[in-house]
Amino acid sequence: NAEQKLRRKGLDAIVLNRPEAIGAERAAVEILVRGQRWQAVPATRKSRLATRLIRLVEQLHAAHKP
Repeated sequence: NAEQKLRRKGLDAIVLNRPEAIGAERAAVEILVRGQRWQAVPATRKSRLATRLIRLVEQLHAAHKP
């Protein structure tokens, strides 16, 4: 479903988060960047995960600058 949503909405990336992460201090996610393969991110503190996702957004934003 995540891959279909990425294409349907024209997203640059999508993060697959499992339901068991809700309310937990740690989360394991999978990230799909358009044109790349799924990247599994092992369980880590959500603050570290947030930092990684912000860096990804910054990279994607930089790639779109004219």
